[in-house]
Amino acid sequence: MTDSDDRGTEDPVTSALVDGSTYDQIRVQRISTFKWPVRRKLFRLGGLSSAMSALILSLALLPSGVVEFLPTDPYTALTRTVLVAAIGVAVMAISGVLLAIAEAARKRLEPMDEARAEAMLAFEEMWSLIGFVIGGGTAAIAAGFVIAAHAGVDVLDGVYRLIGPMAYTSVPAPIPPSAVAVTALAVGTTFLVVSAVFPDDGQWTGS
Repeated sequence: MTDSDDRGTEDPVTSALVDGSTYDQIRVQRISTFKWPVRRKLFRLGGLSSAMSALILSLALLPSGVVEFLPTDPYTALTRTVLVAAIGVAVMAISGVLLAIAEAARKRLEPMDEARAEAMLAFEEMWSLIGFVIGGGTAAIAAGFVIAAHAGVDVLDGVYRLIGPMAYTSVPAPIPPSAVAVTALAVGTTFLVVSAVFPDDGQWTGS
């Protein structure tokens, strides 16, 4: 096997430990929920936000029978479900912006000492947890209610029996669901573009 073959098949963890920066060396050894590099986190946050946009827009496609069963038309009035989706997107947006700033700052600060690398990784981990667990989890709850509406009146009746119709009632806010969908799409597209702009500098990608 040639030297180029050896480099092509080298364990990325070993590569990070041997040849990586202080930041990379600490990251591969650190116990972390989200070990992906920031560019991959942004890609996933962008995908989640874009998917949320599509789900909100899909409310316009609900059958007339389902719309009549609901307390209000979920595409013409801001419902609690769409409000929860907006909160989830907002949390993911804030998290993604801060992660992007942290990544840009890391590249400017390299090479960094161990203390600074630890602080940078702690910051990234905190906002990754907030973005994926709180933001993504909140968006997932909203997605569940949207999917339940698409599943039909029988499924909605079961939801009503469990928690009542509150998830589909309107809130007094002059914000149309379409505006929330467009905002979510803008957030998602921005993160997908930014994730492509950040170069793949050979960081260990995590599992």
